[in-house]
Amino acid sequence: VLELDTGSFNGRVVVLQDVTEVRELQDRMQETERMAALGRLTAGLTHEINTPLTGISSYAQMLGDITDGDDPRADLIAKLVDQSFRVSRIMANLRQIVRGSRDGPTAVDLTPVVRTAATDAARSIDAEDRLLFRADDGRVMAWGTEGAVELAVANLVRNAFEASPADAMVQVSVGLENDWAEIVVQDQGSGIPKENLDKVFEAFFTTKTDRGGTGLGLAITRDMITQLGGEVRLEAADAVGSRAIIRLASCSSRQTSS
Repeated sequence: VLELDTGSFNGRVVVLQDVTEVRELQDRMQETERMAALGRLTAGLTHEINTPLTGISSYAQMLGDITDGDDPRADLIAKLVDQSFRVSRIMANLRQIVRGSRDGPTAVDLTPVVRTAATDAARSIDAEDRLLFRADDGRVMAWGTEGAVELAVANLVRNAFEASPADAMVQVSVGLENDWAEIVVQDQGSGIPKENLDKVFEAFFTTKTDRGGTGLGLAITRDMITQLGGEVRLEAADAVGSRAIIRLASCSSRQTSS
């Protein structure tokens, strides 16, 4: 309050301070601390998990070597080996994501990365014959990390199969849209209620508690893609089901292979 004369009100002195840069610095520091903590946790977990996982994988391969190909158990052993390798790739991807969060995104050719992730995810639930993959001609280059893209696509593909009828196809496509590289995963399920479109990205929100859902898959997916400067959204498909769309900044216009 400004008093030029004792006891009289002559106005106020208002001081404004722009704290935008301070807030941004605080946010960056908090994010750096969070990622550092995540890195320490990931390093510890991967070490603890890889030790028994190496034994499981080795024993499974040894069991496969001594099992005849016409033995009805041979297929189960092959799946055990395949899934142990898949867990190893997941742990390697987690390490790459943590390193990538410090080093920043790099140029990634999305088509082979997305195809591998989608195929592995479908194979893990015996649905490889129900996967339809499409990609634009040429290379679709985007700023990201292979590990983050693989984990994000795998999460979305598994969700799509779980949402779709047992005999329905799931379509995965890769292409360029203006300045964005897009990955689209489309299911043939009953769709997502409008009131849940944003909630599904919240940690621990799930409609699949009866099937072991934890509500972390989409939350982790969005967090990984957001860290890369991209976005993830869900929308209703034109005819039936839903579309999950990952958008990452395109490195340039379409690049064709030499």
